[in-house]
Amino acid sequence: YVGVVVLLTSLQELCIQTPCGLFLFYAYWRGSSWRLGVEVIFNMWSIAGVWYFYVSEAILGFPNVHAPVTSDGRFDLSSALSFDTVYKFWIGFVIFPALWACVSHLRFTLSFVVVVFYF
Repeated sequence: YVGVVVLLTSLQELCIQTPCGLFLFYAYWRGSSWRLGVEVIFNMWSIAGVWYFYVSEAILGFPNVHAPVTSDGRFDLSSALSFDTVYKFWIGFVIFPALWACVSHLRFTLSFVVVVFYF
């Protein structure tokens, strides 16, 4: 299962997010009207990527992430604030993905509203 999640994430980033990100940059650079449609697609895929990559890891009990969880699924308070856990789990697995998903959701909503109400 770990291979499937990594494979899907890599394919999504290579085949969808990279071209959409480049198109989005080009559209903003040129002031093109189609930038909002690309932004909607790009941000939807960003949210979906965060969802299936990070949520599946939590559902599986964090097999690949340095999480403060014991083997039986209980929260391990003794390792929750160690440097490795703060750096790898709280910052890298919780804060940055949540920030990425929130900004993507905000940009998706703003672009979607503009497309729906102003075109």
